[in-house]
Amino acid sequence: KIEADKKVAAANQQAADAKAQAAKADADAATAKAAEAKAKTEATKAKADATTAIAAANAKADTANQQATAAQAQAAIEKQKAAQAQAEADKAKGDLAAAAQALAKAEQALA
Repeated sequence: KIEADKKVAAANQQAADAKAQAAKADADAATAKAAEAKAKTEATKAKADATTAIAAANAKADTANQQATAAQAQAAIEKQKAAQAQAEADKAKGDLAAAAQALAKAEQALA
């Protein structure tokens, strides 16, 4: 009878140990699931941050391109103005030369 009681007690102990191990395994699985969920959340946030950063960089690049295009257009206008001013200066030189010639002729006629 004592031997049988010992066997029952040992069996009960093994059952209790097995239950404890199962409970620990469940707890470990729950911890792993929580860690996975946290990692997924962080990855999602990182992806969103990267997407936002890319959009901001694209917007900056677009703005820079627009500014460069505007600056090029302005430079073309300034170049045109400079060419016009040069043409007017050349015409003024021509007019001055013609006036100087006319003056020389007038002085000859008066002499």
